[in-house]
Amino acid sequence: MAENDLPSTSAEIQYLQNNSLPEIILKILETKILNHEILPGARINEKKLSEELGVSRIPIREACRKLEQDGLIEIRRNKGAFVRELEMYEVLNIYDVRVVLDDLAGRLTTAHATETEISQLQDLVDKMEAVNRAGDVNNFYPLNVAFHEMFYRFARNDRLARMYKGLGQELRLFRSQASQSGGDMADFDKKFNIEANLEHQAIVDALRERSAEKVSELLQQHLLKGRDRTVRGAEAAGLASA
Repeated sequence: MAENDLPSTSAEIQYLQNNSLPEIILKILETKILNHEILPGARINEKKLSEELGVSRIPIREACRKLEQDGLIEIRRNKGAFVRELEMYEVLNIYDVRVVLDDLAGRLTTAHATETEISQLQDLVDKMEAVNRAGDVNNFYPLNVAFHEMFYRFARNDRLARMYKGLGQELRLFRSQASQSGGDMADFDKKFNIEANLEHQAIVDALRERSAEKVSELLQQHLLKGRDRTVRGAEAAGLASA
């Protein structure tokens, strides 16, 4: 790997120790896409990546095939692999599926989450509150993603968590697409992050009450408001009619 890609934390070192080369390349490429280092519509440059990472093109091609299955990449015959560009109807379809998944996740997490795990969710809510107070828009979104992935993980259903993660990655891709299209997502998000985190707090409070119906209802309301925020952000970026 290139010098800049050397692991910098114990978690990264452990990941390298516990995974095969194709899995490591997959994670690196996925991260580059979701962190906007490779933008929607861009072609995956196998030669450049192989030189940057110090590997052959074979694991890069394997990673591209896997990311195509995950909905992040589109492989075009005789042209190569490209980061997907989502249309608005696809994004709305994702939210339709999420409504159903969130109902199930709400009920399962209410039943299975321990008090320690609920406290971990509360810690993330507190961190989001802190970044909101600081006006730190860039760090809110990763914490928001972590909150929802953690919530699904506490449902104790691996298949459900994987489904959520895949759909969530596609929404992150659309967010990158909106930013690339000229939409000022940072300024737009400032108007809604406080509201979103109040919704997170209500969900955690309902979890403490062990009210499955209330948790599911709040989670779905939060999702639908998130859908509306996404649509408005897409409109600001000129993507809503795509």
